[in-house]
Amino acid sequence: MIRLLGSTLMAAAFLLPTGLAAQVSRLSPSSETKVGLEVSKTFMGDFDFGWYTSVARGRLLTPVGTKTHLMIDWGLSIASLSGTSSATLSNPEIGLVFSNEAGASTGYVSVVVPIAKEFGDDDFATLTGFFSDIEHPERFVPELWSINAGLTPSVPVGPETTLDFVAVASVKIPDGNSDTELFARYGVGMSRDTDVLHF
Repeated sequence: MIRLLGSTLMAAAFLLPTGLAAQVSRLSPSSETKVGLEVSKTFMGDFDFGWYTSVARGRLLTPVGTKTHLMIDWGLSIASLSGTSSATLSNPEIGLVFSNEAGASTGYVSVVVPIAKEFGDDDFATLTGFFSDIEHPERFVPELWSINAGLTPSVPVGPETTLDFVAVASVKIPDGNSDTELFARYGVGMSRDTDVLHF
């Protein structure tokens, strides 16, 4: 069953309509609904992971106003280790993305809801998901709420090319007796729009 699920995810990455993007961290707002897919492959030292061990994350961005978009981000980690299989459905992130007059993303607010679910013989799919993106522990850690607010301005630097900035504050709220913590992330990057590839 797990092999079938892994094969289906890989097939979906190549067969879905042209609205699909690959390896995206944030989708750019537009007047249309966008769907993104990110697939990462796990390589961890001497561990005997199966060939299909990977983490897939899907993102939806759909307009709900002239400058506001609904964002949903959800992931699935699938792992096979020494002949034992497991899978973990991540905690979903739900929020609002805001844009300016030109349609560029300017910021967002979101909440990560702790409803992650493990399937299979062990929890190593959860660990695989966690280590695939350690800057966002709330995605696969059970019983961990996260409230996030970020600024994501972009500056055009050429045709179809932008310089992107991000500054995010996240409040991590674990269930139980653990302390609530505040995290900050920031970064600078560059992005370039290209024509959609048709296969």
